[in-house]
Amino acid sequence: MKKVLWVSLMVPYDSVSHASGKTQNWYLKQMAKEKNINLRLATFCKPDEIGKIDLDLYGINYNMYVRPRGGIVNELKRGLAWISKLEICNKYAGLTTIDYRIGMRRMLRELEDENYEPDIIIMQWTEILFFLPILKKIWANAKFVAIEEDVSYLGMQRKRDFYKNVFQKAFFACKARRVKKLEIRYLNQCNLVVFNNEKDYKLSCGDGYVGKSIIWSVFYQNLSDRKLCNNGSNEVVFYGAMAREENWKSCVWFIKNVLPEIEDKEIKFVVIGSGPKAKLLSYASDRVIIKGFVEDVGKELAQSMCLVAPLVMGAGIKVKILEAMSLGLPVLTNDIGIEGIPMIDQVDYYHCEKPQDYIDTINRICKKREDASYIGCNAKQKIISKFNYDNDAKKFIEQILGL
Repeated sequence: MKKVLWVSLMVPYDSVSHASGKTQNWYLKQMAKEKNINLRLATFCKPDEIGKIDLDLYGINYNMYVRPRGGIVNELKRGLAWISKLEICNKYAGLTTIDYRIGMRRMLRELEDENYEPDIIIMQWTEILFFLPILKKIWANAKFVAIEEDVSYLGMQRKRDFYKNVFQKAFFACKARRVKKLEIRYLNQCNLVVFNNEKDYKLSCGDGYVGKSIIWSVFYQNLSDRKLCNNGSNEVVFYGAMAREENWKSCVWFIKNVLPEIEDKEIKFVVIGSGPKAKLLSYASDRVIIKGFVEDVGKELAQSMCLVAPLVMGAGIKVKILEAMSLGLPVLTNDIGIEGIPMIDQVDYYHCEKPQDYIDTINRICKKREDASYIGCNAKQKIISKFNYDNDAKKFIEQILGL
């Protein structure tokens, strides 16, 4: 029996709302069913997540560090964690913040006190990958697996390109170079690397990654059994975790640059997703509906005219796109939104980069000059045929057992 230690940045549970958490939760719990694997998890959580954790129900043993929240002392600790993001010259490149470093040391001490000896260590998220030297020092004989939720240095490069301030630009340019150097170095020291899509794999190979790897399908809510009820809908929807910078800033971009120019003034922009920032909430109006968290995302999407994802930054495959396409909802998005998803412009989705691209496409859909249902149906069929996380879970477990 293989002893597998899965180390992750965020605790998984069935009701987790963010896309990468859903993917982790799926593959982790599929592995927990494997009789030839003794699985253990080391992870981090926020205080408000403690009551949602369901790992015991799946027989998963775990160590967990609760990140500090609330109270003067804990807020000071959070401030120090934010400041540690500026330490781009340290061995964590300012990516793995000080609160994660403290928590990791505590969990590793607990495991060492038990004389725990894993055969395989899985590291999920780049922030965890940067602990590789420490993990190798403790467990030199273990095999190491990295799961790249996205290529982190690409996200830093996009922040560099997005910001106009010369100091922000220079900072993220330096951070991107430092993260890239460490990320590629540590990936090459792993026995196996899991990518979420072929684009990320090819990008890493082009930048120096030469090791063994596989590609798995990210977990998404498959809405293919749902029926659209959007005939005559005037709602253009955006869906995502709205506490994340790449999401709420993308919504603000759409509100400022696209919505005022759409000819039909009855068109509403509906924003779905938990934790909307105050800056975004300030734009709420009769035409900008910010719903926050909703219980049934599928229902909201099904009654919309289309989904827009004018992402201004970010990296990795976008689950929001997969879910909308699995429903057959027409999608308007850009290079960042479609990356890693094998779709063709004007056949499976509408490729839009500039504000006028979104304006023109929405105007055509509103006037019935564009057969948006045809586009949505094409995408739905491709999603069903190309993305299969059930099969990929089996292949992933086979790879782990073969190490």
